Amino acid sequence: MFFYYAYGLGIQSQIALPGFLPAASGDDVVVWLKAPAAATENSGGQWSYTITDGCITMAHSSVGRIQISDGREIVIIPVPSADMQLLPFYIAGTAMAWVLWQQGTLPLHGASVAIDGRAAVFLGNSGQGKSTTVAAMHARGHAILVDDVTPVTIENELAVVHPGFPMLKLSPETLPRLGLDPTLLRPLHPRLQECGYLNPRGFPCAPLPLGAVFVMVDSEEFREERLEPREALFELMRGIYGARQMQPHFGVSRFFRECSSIAASVPFYRLHRVRSFAQLPELARRVEECVCKAASLLSLPPSAL
Repeated sequence: MFFYYAYGLGIQSQIALPGFLPAASGDDVVVWLKAPAAATENSGGQWSYTITDGCITMAHSSVGRIQISDGREIVIIPVPSADMQLLPFYIAGTAMAWVLWQQGTLPLHGASVAIDGRAAVFLGNSGQGKSTTVAAMHARGHAILVDDVTPVTIENELAVVHPGFPMLKLSPETLPRLGLDPTLLRPLHPRLQECGYLNPRGFPCAPLPLGAVFVMVDSEEFREERLEPREALFELMRGIYGARQMQPHFGVSRFFRECSSIAASVPFYRLHRVRSFAQLPELARRVEECVCKAASLLSLPPSAL
């Protein structure tokens, strides 16, 4: 068995999970790999979901089934032809997001970075530059918290982010443009265009106060606009990982109280960004300014936790 720490959880797994930090033990979540079995349905090249009380089953005709139960167990039943090298990526992202759902932890589909002891979260559609923005922040000395699934809970009436694991999926040309060490870039899989940039420098294992949330949109010029709580709530609910699959089963009330509290107490910004590597340092500087301003608004010392 492999033992890891990720998303604030101790994990033991029968398969290696690249990017997760090794640990001496872990019993919060267990990942099992079962013997291959034939596909029970044709998913048409898409993931299908069966959701019941306490169990979520992901199924794909070329991968197999992944069952997530009670927020504590992940069971992988691959089809005989499954590409076993791809399985860890389904576990590290989507399956762990469902674990967080079942545990009652708010999973946001966003990347996050630590800035002066607080977490900054970046939301937006796929391809909106969330990972690249975190890489730009990291190049300025800020620690990576997570790339794709950001777990948020309310503790002592404060919104806090639980660090995931310090690996970003980036295109190979990103690192030299940002001045990051290319030796830390590793191929993930021949079928994946992006590579993995793993750097645990400064990675915190303890949760951090949520300092600010940025909703990223493309623009022809840089600017940031502060969102009103009602609009922030809309963007936050829209940014919940797996909301489309879960809403028919849980309705919009799932996490509504947590999202309402976060939208009312944490500064939200719509971050208009220019798609240009040359402009990334300016983008990062503006994010730092917003987080510093947000910290003064929150009047929240990191030691409050």
